Amino acid sequence: MVKKYENIVCLGSSFAAGPGIPPIIDANASRSGENYAHQIAKKLNARLTDLSVSGATLENILSEPQSVNPSKTFPPQIEGVPQDADLIFVTAGGNDMSYIGNMIKQAIQSTWIGWFLFLILSLFPIPKPVEITQEQLVERLESVLDAIHERAPQARVLLVEYLALLGEEDDENSRSAAKEIGFTPEQEQEHRQKAERLANAYAQAAKSRSVWCQVVPIHKESQKEHPIGSSQPWVTGFKLYDVAILRKVPFHPTLAGMTATAERISQYLDSTAS
Repeated sequence: MVKKYENIVCLGSSFAAGPGIPPIIDANASRSGENYAHQIAKKLNARLTDLSVSGATLENILSEPQSVNPSKTFPPQIEGVPQDADLIFVTAGGNDMSYIGNMIKQAIQSTWIGWFLFLILSLFPIPKPVEITQEQLVERLESVLDAIHERAPQARVLLVEYLALLGEEDDENSRSAAKEIGFTPEQEQEHRQKAERLANAYAQAAKSRSVWCQVVPIHKESQKEHPIGSSQPWVTGFKLYDVAILRKVPFHPTLAGMTATAERISQYLDSTAS
C-alpha cells in the first residue's frame, strides 16, 4: 500500500528555498513558490510548512536565530516543525562549509572590478565565514536529524542532495565553463571537493538512521549531465553584469533544476513505497 503524505515540511538554505525563481513568496527568506517542496506538495495535494531560508546554516535550523536584515530575524527552523508532520525535506550544510559563498567571492575577485571592490572591503573589519571540518559537518547534520525525529517522530525525513554546480573532472565543457567564470584549476578542484564532502556527509549522517531517514540522490546525475556549461544546466552560472546589474542569483538551482529535484523525489517515494 502506497503511503499518502499529508503534512510536508521543508527545512534548509537557498538550495531548498529557491532564490531568483518566481514567484518569490517570501522576500526576506528569498523563498520561491516553485521550489521543489512546493512542487511536491502540489503534486501530493498535501499541506506544506516551508521553513527554508536562503543563507541558513545547520545551526540556524537547530538552535540559532537567523538575521537576514535589520528588521527581520527568523527563529530556528526546527521550532516551526509541526509534531504531526509525516514527510520532512532537508537541504542544508553548504553554508556551514562556505561552499557557494566562496564560489561567488572567487568569481567576483577574478574580475578587475571585483578585485578592486574586495581590496577596498578588506580595509574594513568584516568577519570572515568560518569553514567547518568534515567531522563537524556530519555532527551538525546528525544533531539536526535527531532533533527533527524527536519533534516529529512519525515523519519520514529525506536529505535532498545539492545539485552539482561543476561537472565531472574530465568534462571538458564543464572545465571550460569554470575557466570562463574565472576559477583557477585549484579553485575548481576545491569547489568540486566540497560538493563531494557534502554528499558524503549526507550519506554518513543518514546511515545509522535509515529506518526513518534516507538520502535522495541527485548530485551525481546533475554533475554528469546538467552542470554549468552543459546544454541543459540545472544551475545558474556567473556573469558579473547579470549579478551586479540584473541582480540574478549565481550558482543556484534554476526552475528546471527544482523541477528535476521534485521529480526525483517523487520517483524515490514511489520506488520506496510500502
